[in-house]
Amino acid sequence: MHVVESLVAGLVGAAVVVLTLWSAMQTLAVPRGTPVLLTRWVFLGVLAVFNLALIPAPDYRTRDRVMSRYAPVSLLMLPVVWLVLIVLGYASMDWALGLGSARTAFTESGSSLLTLGFQAPRGLPTITLAFSE
Repeated sequence: MHVVESLVAGLVGAAVVVLTLWSAMQTLAVPRGTPVLLTRWVFLGVLAVFNLALIPAPDYRTRDRVMSRYAPVSLLMLPVVWLVLIVLGYASMDWALGLGSARTAFTESGSSLLTLGFQAPRGLPTITLAFSE
């Protein structure tokens, strides 16, 4: 059963990484508007937070002042979401390769992505993942 769990975790992690990179590429590099589900979810999530902030807004001027920051905040949230998903996807793949606990896999992934270098990869498969990350 552990082999099946590891295989599923590795495949899900790889899918998360590929879909996140596809979302980033479609959002940043394609010169026309293309519908990207992850980007839409980020914008809708930020919009929900802004709508909560607008509940006590009494007039149009206040609402306009608050909503003028919606697009910049949403755009700044995109790289944060992409980084979190990449870390979680690679952590899942690291865990599937048998790094031990989920915490160890997360530490390995974060160290590789953010180039902190405090966690040395062990073995060829984890070294390959670390360098690809």
